[in-house]
Amino acid sequence: MEKTVRSVDIPVIVPRSPWFRFFSFLMYYDVLGLLHLVFPLLYSIRVRGKEHLQGIRNAVIISNHCHYLDPGFAAYAVSPVRLCFTGLEKTFVESSRPFIMLIRLLGGIPIPDSHPWSILPYLREVASSGHRRFIHIFPEGEMIRKSIDLRPFKPGAFVVAAECSIPVIPMVTSFQQRKFWFPRLTVQFLEPIDAVEVWEAAGSRKKSAIRSLSADVRKRMQQAVNDMKAGG
Repeated sequence: MEKTVRSVDIPVIVPRSPWFRFFSFLMYYDVLGLLHLVFPLLYSIRVRGKEHLQGIRNAVIISNHCHYLDPGFAAYAVSPVRLCFTGLEKTFVESSRPFIMLIRLLGGIPIPDSHPWSILPYLREVASSGHRRFIHIFPEGEMIRKSIDLRPFKPGAFVVAAECSIPVIPMVTSFQQRKFWFPRLTVQFLEPIDAVEVWEAAGSRKKSAIRSLSADVRKRMQQAVNDMKAGG
């Protein structure tokens, strides 16, 4: 897979001011505390499979995208580990300036349409910083609200994991409708995926190997969603 990395764009994508990072840290955990009060009340949220996160310092978290609050659900599920999440550039461009600043303070990273791989140096920096932190990516790309059918995955999340030498941890969310209240939410983590091993073993066929891996992981995640729907 051919990548064009332009590190000159990174200061624009991710502010590097110490003050910004300080306030980002405070804002993130203030909001996370609020989520721990609100989500159990509204969604009776349950998190399963969290043992798969144990002993892993850095990872790419991938999940299905069927709700506007999916980044918040992911942050709640991996807490207390801090999460940075990627989003389509248009999500940032089409939003109001206060909302854009809030997203950035909470760890949002816009993926530039013209050169998406320009974020790779920053993600490598996150993965090698020495701090325990996860990178969240929606491999489906855009959200389809309330959809339980996972669309074909883009391979970028697996390439990021391989380039950063960290595992991929699949996460699936499922809603169970309730009368007169918000739906019950279940979040489940699946076993970590070693994208690095696949990447290195593929040799000159890295592109096809990663696409095959992403398709296989999508099938596993779809099965997990189906099982959660069937079992409640």
